[in-house]
Amino acid sequence: MKVIDHTGQRFSRLIVIERAPSPDGRAAWMCQCDCGRRIAVMGYLLRSGNTKSCGCLRKEILSNRGKQRLRHGESIGKVTPEYRAWGAMLSRCRNPRSKLWKNYGGRGITVCERWHTYEHFLTDMGRRPDPQHSLDRIDNEKGYSPENCRWATATQQRRNTRRVKNLITVDGETRLLGEWLKEKHLPLHVFYRRIADGASVENALRQPYKHSAS
Repeated sequence: MKVIDHTGQRFSRLIVIERAPSPDGRAAWMCQCDCGRRIAVMGYLLRSGNTKSCGCLRKEILSNRGKQRLRHGESIGKVTPEYRAWGAMLSRCRNPRSKLWKNYGGRGITVCERWHTYEHFLTDMGRRPDPQHSLDRIDNEKGYSPENCRWATATQQRRNTRRVKNLITVDGETRLLGEWLKEKHLPLHVFYRRIADGASVENALRQPYKHSAS
């Protein structure tokens, strides 16, 4: 197989200087890193992007992550609920391996660039009011951003799901069907029977329900 000459080519932080000896006969190249060090790299590792530097790039990334952790201190020891919410948000929107990817990143839900930094997220959202609140998007068809997010209770989030067809207004008050049924002590099968008998949704809920004696 003909060897592709990479002499003079740049691969991220590495510039290929010359062919390097290889114990197994496969093409290897001596590279000059931007930091000044030299390193021999197999050709396929350069072309695939698996090797981008002499190792200095990885050290910088790890160092920057460490500095960020130390800067806000919320991912060390007892992780704060705000940091957990931020990390989970990024995972489901940016990581195809996430179990929730299909319903978020997979359908185009994104995180605004400003919120790629935790400090900005915390500044915009503030602290979670209490354990009953979690991060919620006001418009479920839009991404995560300061103008589209809030800390909301589970009830508020249920009202805000894409199943808005379950919202029913009776006498000027709007609730989920399940909430109406619970307040009226009305079994679901009775509600549907009333609808089948010709009652409107509102009248089916207004009509008192008498429990049969046991």
